[in-house]
Amino acid sequence: MKRISHSLILLLIALSFAACTEKMDIELDESYTRVVAEGMITNEPGPHLIRLTTTAPYFSNQPVPVISGAKVYLVFDGDSLLLPETSAGNYTTPGNFAGEVGTTYRLSIHLQEAIGGSDYYYAISTLPRGMKPDSARVNFKEGLRNDFWEILLYGQEPLGEDAYMIRYFQNGVLETDSLIEWNSFDDRFFDGLYLNGVTVAFASQRRGQQINPGDTIVLEVYGIERWFSDYLAFMQRELFPQTPLFSPSPSNVKGNISGTALGYFEAATVKRVATIYRP
Repeated sequence: MKRISHSLILLLIALSFAACTEKMDIELDESYTRVVAEGMITNEPGPHLIRLTTTAPYFSNQPVPVISGAKVYLVFDGDSLLLPETSAGNYTTPGNFAGEVGTTYRLSIHLQEAIGGSDYYYAISTLPRGMKPDSARVNFKEGLRNDFWEILLYGQEPLGEDAYMIRYFQNGVLETDSLIEWNSFDDRFFDGLYLNGVTVAFASQRRGQQINPGDTIVLEVYGIERWFSDYLAFMQRELFPQTPLFSPSPSNVKGNISGTALGYFEAATVKRVATIYRP
């Protein structure tokens, strides 16, 4: 069985591991408002959230405007599921709804009035197979200015085009709870290989993080579509802090929502693996 070590993959994944912000309202043209749809469904029971907002002026200090009163449907296999608005701008699936691998889902959004030139938007996503992780491990690394812990993933990566996103919990608390901390990458450098300790997440003292002996770390390994991995990378490049004097103004990143809308709708497979940190 072919294997790939974490030393090589660490470099490759680091190229795609960058910071972004969850805030999508980076529209600099204040005269033009767009719909922003953000949501994900997985193979696990929900409820799963679809959030509808609009863009706002880049330098606005006001809350992002939400879209209420829309009719939001999830269409799949000939069925149509109406998602109720459980709070302003938030539309959710029933708690028992779980996506199925290989199924294509269409998100249909019907607005009460046109925004961005249309009152109807949609997105399509097919739930991928993902991978089954074997185990995880935590390594402590002492740096010159910053000590950190790397979280390693072990498991067989299936043959074929795949992409992944990583989140992790520490003692039951989600440490990567925003897009700025989601690590995503595709398998173009290790397709079909055994991942023999790939670094997929970090905890850094510089960011006020610390993993102590006896702590339980749970990795969530999401199987995602490759376009979504690329989308996250584009978001990170646009919104990563740059030198203001030489950097261009940030621009909106187009996801898979139709028309002029921004944001994303992704169907994903999630699997977990846990480890206890023992130095």
